[in-house]
Amino acid sequence: DSVTHGKVVRFDEATGYGIIRTIEGDEAHFHASALQAEFGDISPGTEVSFRLRRGPVAMFALEVRRDASEGNP
Repeated sequence: DSVTHGKVVRFDEATGYGIIRTIEGDEAHFHASALQAEFGDISPGTEVSFRLRRGPVAMFALEVRRDASEGNP
């Protein structure tokens, strides 16, 4: 899997699920368990990098990290 980039569209803290829009315009679902330990707060508009995997119904983002271009580790 190659690393791709996008922005968080939404994240529901109660369920732990969210959606990322890739720079190509596709949507990928993710769960809080996919966030890397150093991630910190997550909100719409947060730029992220991640690995994309096709699931049985939708695309899923794995190994989600805050994008280094945001100036964060």
